[in-house]
Amino acid sequence: MSLFSRIITKIWTTVAPRVQDVIATAEDVAEHVKDAVDEVADKIAAATEDAADIIMGEPTARRRIADVLATDRAQHKAETGEDLDYAHSVVDLLKLINEDSSFRFRKQLAAEFGMAGYIGSAPQNEALAAEIMKRLQP
Repeated sequence: MSLFSRIITKIWTTVAPRVQDVIATAEDVAEHVKDAVDEVADKIAAATEDAADIIMGEPTARRRIADVLATDRAQHKAETGEDLDYAHSVVDLLKLINEDSSFRFRKQLAAEFGMAGYIGSAPQNEALAAEIMKRLQP
């Protein structure tokens, strides 16, 4: 065996396991960090929901939401020429607030509101928009 081969063998047998240990440790740290970030994200989401519940319990906040929607509608129309009828169209409402307006999302929202058999028909979309607007009323 050449001297160079002996060096390579030594490196491989002594250094490689330590490198593997370092890689394993790095993976463990990465997993721990991911878990910590996920936990913080869950806490933020829960706090956001709690804050929304508190805010939605206040009539003044609900009136403010209505004002913001009206202002955003006017701004959207000025910028795009498109008049979004958020009070009657759930798609327009979701579009106005930059939320997903897909059938899948609307179906989940309908289920959350207890609206069974949602197929995305115009009357169902209007009913969904009406339910949202009703819940926003002071």
